[in-house]
Amino acid sequence: MLTPDQVKPLLLHEDRDVRSYASQYFANAGATDTEIVDLSLQALLKYGCSTCGGYHLVYNLRRLPAGPSSVPLFLAALEKLKSEPIQADLNWAMGRLPLETWDQHERAILGSKQVTDETHARIARRRVYGRLDGEQLLVDELNDLAAEEDIDEAAAEDVLEALAAMRFPDSAEFEDMLTGDCEPGEPYHLFLVELAGLRRQKNLVPLMVEYMGMKEYELLQEKAERALALMGDPAAIDLIRTRFLRSSWEFKLYAGGVLGAIHEELAEETILGLLKWERDLKGRCCLCIALGDQFSRAAIEIIQRELQDDAIADEHVRAEFNEILLAMSLALGVGIPRQKELLRWRTAQDKRIQDFEDEMKDRLPMLDALEMEDVDWDDEEDWDREDEFGASPDDFPENLPSPVEPLVAKPQPRPNDPCPCGSGKKFKKCCGTR
Repeated sequence: MLTPDQVKPLLLHEDRDVRSYASQYFANAGATDTEIVDLSLQALLKYGCSTCGGYHLVYNLRRLPAGPSSVPLFLAALEKLKSEPIQADLNWAMGRLPLETWDQHERAILGSKQVTDETHARIARRRVYGRLDGEQLLVDELNDLAAEEDIDEAAAEDVLEALAAMRFPDSAEFEDMLTGDCEPGEPYHLFLVELAGLRRQKNLVPLMVEYMGMKEYELLQEKAERALALMGDPAAIDLIRTRFLRSSWEFKLYAGGVLGAIHEELAEETILGLLKWERDLKGRCCLCIALGDQFSRAAIEIIQRELQDDAIADEHVRAEFNEILLAMSLALGVGIPRQKELLRWRTAQDKRIQDFEDEMKDRLPMLDALEMEDVDWDDEEDWDREDEFGASPDDFPENLPSPVEPLVAKPQPRPNDPCPCGSGKKFKKCCGTR
């Protein structure tokens, strides 16, 4: 497997998937090296960010720390990349700049029209949080955010970052809070799990591993996975190894994410050892993906062997394996027989995604026009009203055939569902990052 110093140059690799995997490698582990953001921004300025490539690189900037040298690159990227989702992610990342860095470059930042009012407001809010003590942040601000119906994610992130820097409360009291009266999976409890990761509080590793097994709380499992990745403690690898083979598919999914994010040789050894015994197809998939996340050379041989197995009929799994195989072969300079075929496959996938997005762009104006927020269809008074043309529902015959197929709102895919664009990837690794 590659070391962080060997992965860092891959942020500027000519292949967009290699760059994305390199960015994910550092973001998942909570890397603290500010040069990673600089290299990512340089890649965006050099290669751009098309519909089908580069979104992961931009999104991961939200999870990585930036320094003074990042500011001119942020401003240049905001000026060059005009896509609304990209602008939003770049602004989010700028809102996390250290306050001293913001002050140092304030004149240049104020001169940029692409830095939004929301970003300026976020910086102002962080200054306020910096003047509060830990008790005020934990009891007042975090409690208030947890009580909101629509939680302000940026505000929550800023409160948690401020609390993590203060190390408030102390380790023992914090553990009591997590295991005390908090209801698992409730917003306030989820905030505390996030805070455990930001604090790198390694005495909570066993508890986080337990949380990953609570499949009735999917969001709690995700937060626990993230916390363990940030802690980076090899003890988590040992605990996962002892229970992986006898655990549910949901535990294996999140455990695989942890094994792929802790950059220790022990993690690679554990993945390879588990693959010798794991017979469940989904479990094997999780372990293969973790090998790819580690930039392990073993991933190439093992994934090629897995793809020859006719048991893998799931298009989503095969697509993810193809993507990892192509990216690892290019990143590690390992020639594989199917490389040209995989490049053609990716081009076809890109076209499908682009066609899907073009179709959605055509539909959006029609969907906006159909919005009728002021009408309550369950309220008889609204049905009794005549419309603006003087007609009422009584003027129309019953059972009138619809001239068009009705539009039905589909539920938002969950992070690990197949992406609706048809790429075959997971939603969180495809359109869910945009």
